[in-house]
Amino acid sequence: MTAIRVLLASTTALIGLLLTIPVAAIWLLFWAVASLTKFGSRLFEPYMVTSDQLVEFTPTIGWKPKANLDAYYLTMVRDGVFHTITDAQGWPDRTKISDSHVVVFGDSYAFGYGVDSKTTFWRCKTGIIIKAIGAPGYNMVQEVLLMRQLSYQLKGKLLIWFIYFGNDLYDNLSPNNQCYRTPFLRKNLSQEWEITTRHVSPLRWPNKADPRYYDKLAEMCCATFLSERAYSACNFLITEAKTICQEAHAKLVLMTIPDVIQLTSAGHEKLAASASNPKSFDPNRPDDQIKAIAFSLGVPVVALKDYLTASDYKERDPHWNQRGHQRVAELVKKIWHQNRLDGNERVVKDRAAQALSMNPLSGVL
Repeated sequence: MTAIRVLLASTTALIGLLLTIPVAAIWLLFWAVASLTKFGSRLFEPYMVTSDQLVEFTPTIGWKPKANLDAYYLTMVRDGVFHTITDAQGWPDRTKISDSHVVVFGDSYAFGYGVDSKTTFWRCKTGIIIKAIGAPGYNMVQEVLLMRQLSYQLKGKLLIWFIYFGNDLYDNLSPNNQCYRTPFLRKNLSQEWEITTRHVSPLRWPNKADPRYYDKLAEMCCATFLSERAYSACNFLITEAKTICQEAHAKLVLMTIPDVIQLTSAGHEKLAASASNPKSFDPNRPDDQIKAIAFSLGVPVVALKDYLTASDYKERDPHWNQRGHQRVAELVKKIWHQNRLDGNERVVKDRAAQALSMNPLSGVL
């Protein structure tokens, strides 16, 4: 009886083991499929980075986009995932400055933040080659420093400088952009503006206060101590940019970029409500001030408030949407053609003047 019981128990165990084999095989199959799927997704899914991982520290300037990026990133407002490409120096796209007709300096607008790289103004099919030099968060001081660094490559180029009213004007006076240290302008003992970079390092800035962008933009629309300093600083920077371009034999054109809040009557009312000096509030003051500075220096300026509407901006973000980039690309093309024609006309006039100086009577009928 004992032997029979042992035999029955062994048989039962064997049958149970045989029955578990299909279950184990099915489990193993599912595990293999899941593992292969996970491996495949890692192998083929796009390289993802956060917005702050798009940039890295660089001396003097503070930061710049990482080199040789081919990645997707999630915007700060989480309104989508977007593709970006940078060259070996970290600037948008792989186009070389030497191959371009137009070089654009600016901040996140020049970088193409918030749209796929294939839909940016420098990728739109316009028949001209545009090279963008910029990064999210840049102020005008950083852009002037970059113009200096790259001036040897700008000969014969049309240089368009994006000036964003949302924060560029007063950021020029600040030593930091949230936790990042930035070069900025301050007055020396002689009360002359000078660029300060000594504090720029990889160390995080201790004060990460809310920048309150719209309150400061509203102040730029008023006659206040801060706005007067901000526009005086802009005068200094635009003068520096003009000198750099003259020495590099490049043509400088300013392009002012309004925040979307400046393009609607409701936005004007919101800004006016935040104005520190309501009696002097004028939503057109930023453009008027930059135009006055540019006119005094003989620098052309194009105000995008005359060309764009709120529908050219994203819904949850102050940057341009695909349509906005297309319209800016078309405008850049027109500016390039106009300046090319102006250049040809100057050549014709110079040759005519030269011929007249050689034979003064040739101009007399």
